[in-house]
Amino acid sequence: MADVDISNIKQALRIDTDADDELLKALYSAASDYIKKAIGDDVDGFYNNNPRFDLAVLMLTDHYYKTRSATSEKAFQEVPFGVTSLILSLKGDYYVLQDNGAAE
Repeated sequence: MADVDISNIKQALRIDTDADDELLKALYSAASDYIKKAIGDDVDGFYNNNPRFDLAVLMLTDHYYKTRSATSEKAFQEVPFGVTSLILSLKGDYYVLQDNGAAE
């Protein structure tokens, strides 16, 4: 986990117990990896201190946490629209930086 610690994740997801700390760390890591793979990871420092990235990761972590069951009565939604919107916004900024030579 980069700049966000477990207490920040739990606060954002409104979780009061320590029972799921390891699960939350794994879900946060998976969400972060998903978003980085959707955007790219060649521009040094792009994700550091990036509030939109942090928000997208927290939103996707929340989604993963709330839909972690293999069975559900609701229709499955892979990635919430708000996360997709943030990914597209970040992707635009990422490619501008990449085109300007900020890639490794």
